Amino acid sequence: MDRKSITFIIWTSVLSISYAIIRYHLFKGLNFSFFMIVFNKGISLAGILLLSSAFVVGPLARKFPDIFKQFLSGKRFFGIWGFGLVFAHSVISFFFLSPTSFSIFFTLNKLNLVGNFILISGILSLLLIGFAFATSFPKLLKFKSKIFFLSLNASYIGLIIGGIHVLPIGIKGWTEPNSWPGFLFPITLISFLAVLFTIYCRTVLNSIK
Repeated sequence: MDRKSITFIIWTSVLSISYAIIRYHLFKGLNFSFFMIVFNKGISLAGILLLSSAFVVGPLARKFPDIFKQFLSGKRFFGIWGFGLVFAHSVISFFFLSPTSFSIFFTLNKLNLVGNFILISGILSLLLIGFAFATSFPKLLKFKSKIFFLSLNASYIGLIIGGIHVLPIGIKGWTEPNSWPGFLFPITLISFLAVLFTIYCRTVLNSIK
């Protein structure tokens, strides 16, 4: 992996986590006893941004080669690290999945419709993206080219499901900027827009000659 790709991965991760800390701890005034939950939001954002980058760098490099061609060699690693971060996000979320931490997911201490949707969509998204992760190490695991391309499509669908996954969590606040701590965009909205941009690049931008 080249230095520019490493730098991109590091800065994406650092800025995403810092953004979450600034938004929730500095502006919202959330107690630092909730740091792991805030940290989890940050790595979730970083994971989505890196996974999106893995899909958009190709179309962007074809359209704007002078700017994005230098990142083509790193797109596989964007996907690998993106999966690693969303996997870590899933594990941390599992440990904090309780009425105390996520009250909107529970009714009478049991997962409600929203909670079940979040859980199922999150697991499905992780499994589909994980399929592509498994085929990202050709020297360790040998797959036929058809399986490899199938895994890429599965990962793309998994990313879209990941975008849908965040909808019930924050959509109510997306149209109320006055309620945003420090007027900073909600992390769920940024994640959703990243997925929409990925869809745009893979469909509209790819079709423009």
